[in-house]
Formats: sequence, C-alpha cells, structure tokens
Amino acid sequence: MHLLQAGVDLTVIKNWLGHVNLSTTHSYIEIDLEMKRKALLSRDSIAKSFDLNQLLKKNEDIINWLEAL
Repeated sequence: MHLLQAGVDLTVIKNWLGHVNLSTTHSYIEIDLEMKRKALLSRDSIAKSFDLNQLLKKNEDIINWLEAL
C-alpha cells in the first residue's frame, strides 16, 4: 500500500511481489481516504479543462450525420 501511495505503478509492484496476474496483487490493495481524495481532485481538474462546446463544434459534421440517420 505504501508503494502505491508513493506513486509506484501497480504493475511494478506486481512484478516485485512475483505475482503472475495483476488481479492477485489487486486483492492485497485497499485504497485509503487520501488516495480517494487525490483521485477526485485530479478528476475535478480534468473536468474543468474540458470544453464541451468546443468538442461539439469540432465534430459538428459527425453530429449532423448521426442525427440524419
């Protein structure tokens, strides 16, 4: 858990522990409140940078084609 909190990739931890499958390693890991908080904060920053109107305008031709189906 400390390795994961320190930012070590789960696949690296899997290899260090000698697990064949990632699901085996995953069963030992239980996310804590601090990790949940960080995940939610990173999601919030991604959402703020996302501009739906820009995406719709960029893909207007595809949207019109889909609506015509």
